[in-house]
Amino acid sequence: MKFAHIITIPAALVSGLLSFNAAAHALWLESDSSGTTTTKLYFGEYAENLRESSPGRLDSIIEPAVIVVDAGGHGKPAEARRENNHFTVAGGATVLVQALKQPVREPQGEIPNPAQRRFLYARLGKGGSLPLDINNDGNLLRLSFMGKPVAKGKIIVIAPNGWEKHLSTDEKGETPFSLPEPGLYVIEATHELSKSGEFGGKPYTVVFPGSSNVNPGTRLGMNPSYPGIADDFRHTFIVLESLKPDIWLTAHPDAFRFQEKRASAEDVGVGAWIDQAGYRKYVADSKAEFEARVADSLQR
Repeated sequence: MKFAHIITIPAALVSGLLSFNAAAHALWLESDSSGTTTTKLYFGEYAENLRESSPGRLDSIIEPAVIVVDAGGHGKPAEARRENNHFTVAGGATVLVQALKQPVREPQGEIPNPAQRRFLYARLGKGGSLPLDINNDGNLLRLSFMGKPVAKGKIIVIAPNGWEKHLSTDEKGETPFSLPEPGLYVIEATHELSKSGEFGGKPYTVVFPGSSNVNPGTRLGMNPSYPGIADDFRHTFIVLESLKPDIWLTAHPDAFRFQEKRASAEDVGVGAWIDQAGYRKYVADSKAEFEARVADSLQR
């Protein structure tokens, strides 16, 4: 099973302020206009002047981890206190935020898709580092992931009036950009990772068995729908029998007890989808049904 990590950063640019995120809603940081050292963390869409509130979608940001970096480059944890439409963070010219406890987004509908988890990051000021980070060096933006440049990355610069500039990074993860005018600019970027899922610390495999059912009207024995159709089906079963998946999914949800497993997953997690015995039975039953259809067609 593929598991996509969608990692977002927003960067607020105001005399070197930064904040990161892209793909719909994002996090960004703003210094308190009252002149105090308080910083506000928002969740929403900066271009639309949308700031989510609590109770509401702001509550989907679960326990954001905050590091405040002092002038000497030393970082220390800080509390993010939930307010009406933001989190309040006290102290520090540089603030780094990581929202890592976002829920997994399960596939919707009957067609299986990768599960996704979105990690959100935000930065205000220079210094320190984030897993996915944007650094502003004068007229140059640099996008990195785990300290390495992100080539051909997509960056969106959002101006205070909602104007957007779309940029792409080069092989060094860099792209030139100059501020048109003073103000708070939010810079957004997204990086997506796909990797095999794990259960109990071990990777698991997923199979989508197909072409094992015989459609109504298909002729297998006398006067076959096409020459060699029965041999093609038998080859399919040889392949399916050679596979040893932990998780299996088909185009027909009832065949692999989709609703039952999804309900169980709310309590036990991914383990609810592990069904090696169920896969073997599905293939064996499909093969037996096929051979019965062939035998029946030869007797007619």
